[in-house]
Amino acid sequence: VILAPLSEAHVARAPVTLCLQEKVWSFTGDSFKIQDDATGDSVYEVTGKVMSIHQRKQLTDLSGHHLGDVVRKMVSIKQKQYILDAHENRIAVIGHKRLLQLHSNATLELLGGQYAGRVIQVEGSVLSRHFDFKLDGVEVGHVRRKGLNARNLLAHKDTYFLTVNPGVDVAFMILATVCLDEMFRDTGNHQ
Repeated sequence: VILAPLSEAHVARAPVTLCLQEKVWSFTGDSFKIQDDATGDSVYEVTGKVMSIHQRKQLTDLSGHHLGDVVRKMVSIKQKQYILDAHENRIAVIGHKRLLQLHSNATLELLGGQYAGRVIQVEGSVLSRHFDFKLDGVEVGHVRRKGLNARNLLAHKDTYFLTVNPGVDVAFMILATVCLDEMFRDTGNHQ
């Protein structure tokens, strides 16, 4: 196992690609299901709270088991978001590398347990909307955004493909991807 801050139960045994299709404008608080790209089967669900002070998003498996949350730190010069485990413990914080930046780069600092103090570098491109997650210089996963087209615009959907490498916690990587989407969509650092 390379990285499992939430649970070893969700560690990828082989490369896994998931499709995250989020409605861009939604009164449900950005709730959406996550499908296995190979089979098309739903495997996880993100539920957003539209009127939440911290704009909380919760990740569950399809059996309804709570796996973790994303919450936004409301008062901060640099926007920060926390990934929490199912028991409300902070396990990671993600924030921009710099206050003003041209690229979509961020750091994901692990806060607890055996991974405390380790940092995942998130490097990306504003124009192509892709992100690479690297731990100690080794890619643990990446995100690619499906291009906007008329069909997606009319349906008000944003589609991302998250690939998680073997030995890495899939649920944790989903929450990290949700953080990045929120961070770069809300700050206008994307197109």
